[in-house]
This record gives sequence, C-alpha cells and structure tokens, in this order.
Amino acid sequence: MASEIHISGPHIGLFNQSSQFIIKDTTINVVSGDQFNNSSIMVENAKGTEWITAPDPLENFRIAYLKIVENTGAWLLEDESFQKWKNNGELLWLQGKAGSGKTLCTNIINNLWKEVNAVAVFYYFDTRDQAKVNYDGFVSSLLCQVAGKANNEHAQAKLQTLYNNSHEGEFLVAEDKGAILIDLIMTIDKAIYIVIDGVDECKEQTKVVDLVGNLSKLNNCFVLLASRPHLNMARIAAGQKITISLGDKDVVNADIKRYVDIKIEQSEFSEELKTEIKTALVNGGNGQADVNAQGGYYGNALHIASILGHLEIVRALLENGADVNVQGGRYGNALHATSIGGHLEIVKVLLGNRADVNAQGRYYGNALQAASIGGHLEVVKVLLEYRADVNVQGGYYGNALQAATCEGHVFYKLQAAKAI
Repeated sequence: MASEIHISGPHIGLFNQSSQFIIKDTTINVVSGDQFNNSSIMVENAKGTEWITAPDPLENFRIAYLKIVENTGAWLLEDESFQKWKNNGELLWLQGKAGSGKTLCTNIINNLWKEVNAVAVFYYFDTRDQAKVNYDGFVSSLLCQVAGKANNEHAQAKLQTLYNNSHEGEFLVAEDKGAILIDLIMTIDKAIYIVIDGVDECKEQTKVVDLVGNLSKLNNCFVLLASRPHLNMARIAAGQKITISLGDKDVVNADIKRYVDIKIEQSEFSEELKTEIKTALVNGGNGQADVNAQGGYYGNALHIASILGHLEIVRALLENGADVNVQGGRYGNALHATSIGGHLEIVKVLLGNRADVNAQGRYYGNALQAASIGGHLEVVKVLLEYRADVNVQGGYYGNALQAATCEGHVFYKLQAAKAI
C-alpha cells in the first residue's frame, strides 16, 4: 500500500513549470515541464516529524539548479578525489571562495539522487535566511530528511523517545537531535550521502564540524561539506578527510568564464560594454577567467554590473567568487557604485555578501554619502540598518549629512541617525 505523502508549498514550487505529476509511493515523477536531469525527487513521508521545526533546503536547491550552466561543474564528478570519497567514504571538504561551491554541490546532489543503492540528503547554510545560519536549524533539517529514509521500527522508536523526552517537541535540544540523527543513520541499510554547502556561513561552525566528524566515522555515511578555506577543520584528523581546493583547479576558472559569459550575453548591455566586461574578466597573464581582474574605467566586472543595476550579473559574479570589497575604478568599490544609482536590491545582495558598509570609495567618499547625494532614501535606510557611520569623513561633500543637505535629500533621516 502506498505510504501517506505530505507535500508542502516549497515542494510544489520546485516543479512550478510542470503540467502533470504522477505520485506513487514516495517518488514524484515529472511527466512534463522542468526536469532535473530526468531524475526523481524523493518526497519523504513527513508523518512522525511534523513536530520538529526545520528549514527547508529544497528552495536553495531549486534556485541554484536553475542557475547551472550546461557542462559546468561536470569535471568534479570525474575527479579522482571525488570518486575516492564517493566509493570509499570518509569526509570530503571542498574549499574555495564564497559561493564557488554552491552550484558544484547542487550538481553533486542531483548526481547522487540517481544512485540506486544509496540515499542523499543535503543542506545549504544561507545568510539571507536567519533560520538557515544556526546549528539547530541544520541538525533539525538533516534529522527530518533522514527520518524519511529510515522507515523501520528502530528508527520510529528513537523518534518516539525524542518526542517523549522533549515534552512532545516543546523542549527540543540540538545535541539530542544530533544524537538521534546518528542513531537513525545507523539503521539505514544503504549508503547515505550528506552534502552541506556554506558551512562558513553558520554562526556555530565548531558544532557543525564536530557533528560532521562523528557522522563521517559511520560505515554507511559519506559527508561532503563546502566552505571557504578559513573554516577551522583542525578538530578532524588529516587522515579522516579528503580536501579539494577549488582555487587550484583550472577547470573552475573555465567554468567561471563560461558561466559569466553566458550571463553577459543574456543581458541588455551594449556590445561595447559586453566586450569591456569580458576583457575585465580575463587575466592577461594566462588567459584564465578572473572575476576580480582590474581594468578599464569601471575597475572590474562587479563594479560595472553594480553601477548599471544588473542584479543577475552581480549575483552570477558573487556566486563565482567575485570579491565584494575589492577596490578600483571610477567608484572605488561595488557598494559605492550601486548606491550612487540607487539600486536597492543590489545593495542588499552586496551587504548580504559581507560588503563593508563603511568602505571608502572615490568621489563620494562612501556608500552612504553616495546614496544621500542621489536622494535614494530606501538605500540610505538599508545602509543605516547595516550600521553605516553617518559621521565618517571623506569624499567631495565631507560626510553624508552634508551631501544630503546640499541637495535637500533625506535630511531628516540622517539628522535623526546622527542624534542617536
């Protein structure tokens, strides 16, 4: 008899271009519309874990998948170190610039879903969603996903114990959920792959690394995590992990160039400007793509896309390792450049990617002064929320308050901020 299926909004959204579904047991088969490489997406039986509040990583997967450019990232699936991890276990650590692992992880997840004798679960840490930056949300999501795979009496008993001991889910402790997660994985008679992206975006990185270390010791659990190189992995023995440094791979540079080239061609830039951006992306020394290469009036590709308000190009560059704070060109930095034009959504994206809100630019001094002189009130509000200093000196007008006063813009907002 088919098991009971609980499908929430985000699961439907994953196939929002599809016209027909066949639901059988726990597999959704897409008959027409969007298909993820013709693989099935498992929608697990949610009965028994609805009392656990957990972030849904499926939306992150959907967004990342739709941005994958054909033939990029395929090299990793054939990489010797990746194959060693996939076949023999241990822990695989992908280290690279911010955003560089997201599409690779998504490709890997899609590939692992095709494995007949294995199951795959995943998680994306995401600073744009406060529910997805803490350890509790991470372990809760993995527990709910694994519970859907561990359909046996022992697993159900463990979940029931957790439910009872937490007063029917009212007082759940992350450490208890982590312990039950390990117990549940041990009841599964298949290999289980766990793919985790953006660990350096978590507020409690040590807890994540400790749990990952324990999970990777299980015979049937293969863990892959992606982060920037500064993540402290010293707590995991060198012999327990395999490391792939994305910064050392020429194929990554080729992927970046292809990805950004396609995004630029899809934009409404003039042909002259497209040529300038592509030129800025090329490192003249070896011809490889370099999203941070300096050159031309605007400085680099991120600065160009920011000043002209092209949100998708900005996102594409950041996802492929563009340095959000690099200095150069007419406007000094990307946040300064986009604040001049009042491009609110780009301002939010840059700040969400750790742009320095008080970094000094060129003519207008800093982003707050640039937004103030242009009268971009909503941008000013966002910059102040990120603790822009209204008193910092620099630029043609001296400070943001003087810039706003000269043009009669957003004066009262700045005056109130200065008075605090």
